[in-house]
Amino acid sequence: MRGRGRLFFVFFVVFGLLWRKREEREARRGEVRREGGG
Repeated sequence: MRGRGRLFFVFFVVFGLLWRKREEREARRGEVRREGGG
C-alpha cells in the first residue's frame, strides 16, 4: 500500500505543476478575454 501513496503524491505534484502552467496561460489571455465578455 506504500507504493500507492507514493504514486498519488507524484500525481498530485504533476497535476499542480500543470494547473500552475494553465493558470499562467489563462492570465495572459485574461486581458483579451475580458473585452469579448460572455
